[in-house]
Amino acid sequence: MKKFFVFLGIVLLLGVSLIGCSNPLDSLTNEIGKDQYYVQITDEGKKLDDKKDSNYEYTLPAYDKNGKEKTITFNGLKQLRKDAYLRLYYSEKRGVTSYKEVKENELPEKVKEKLNVK
Repeated sequence: MKKFFVFLGIVLLLGVSLIGCSNPLDSLTNEIGKDQYYVQITDEGKKLDDKKDSNYEYTLPAYDKNGKEKTITFNGLKQLRKDAYLRLYYSEKRGVTSYKEVKENELPEKVKEKLNVK
């Protein structure tokens, strides 16, 4: 009986720790194996609802690390800062799965050329 409770305790501990790790794991699965594109936020986006906490839709030219252009539409969870640079994680099947703001010095050289960054 004592072994059963020890085993049950270990299973519960593992379960709780996995639940605590689910958010970082979700983020990783949204980024791993995806193509990376870079954009500069040049407009305010289109608000999708009249609600205060609604998403914003952006359609912008995006560039891969080699400077190849692709027009990409994606949603921001909030209104994104104008002139910010973002790294988009993109797949043909799912579109943009994640994005992160990056600094100007983190942009690949070919992307800087396309975005006219000095």
